[in-house]
Amino acid sequence: MTTTAMPTRVALSAIDVGDNVRELDEAHVDALARSIALRGLISPLTVRPGKPGRFVLVAGRHRYTACAKLDLEEVEVVVRDVESTSADTAAENIVRKQLSPLGEARAVGAMLDEGLTLDGAAEALGWTRALVRERAKILELPEPVQRVLDTGELPVRAVGTRCCASRPSRPSC
Repeated sequence: MTTTAMPTRVALSAIDVGDNVRELDEAHVDALARSIALRGLISPLTVRPGKPGRFVLVAGRHRYTACAKLDLEEVEVVVRDVESTSADTAAENIVRKQLSPLGEARAVGAMLDEGLTLDGAAEALGWTRALVRERAKILELPEPVQRVLDTGELPVRAVGTRCCASRPSRPSC
């Protein structure tokens, strides 16, 4: 299987979108559009060569739809060989897993470390400010508690209580 060494830019209108096993989640598309408008397309679309001068979307239908919603003329893509595309599409749809609350917390932490505010992170993610703050609080917990939270043994709703109990003088609780 070969891919282009670096993402390349192609016209969004040159990408054909086929059927997908997952239904399009409009709320997710809207959140992606807000994120792309704010930060750009972070993960290129994956395509394969199609008819002359055209490409067929292999992975990134929600990202594609968000880019179309933003009226982007060109997007970054990674071009894959035709032989590998069925496996790539299956992998993207089957192997995909929602992040755990700790995974979300780490992602939020990285955004905050890059200089985004709570409001900026909320806008980029399509979340409420309260949810971003809740996920950020997870990173304040001791590491053993984070691990228990990640396994699901400690419910996320206990995070606010645990943070406040460990820091009773914090006005943000």
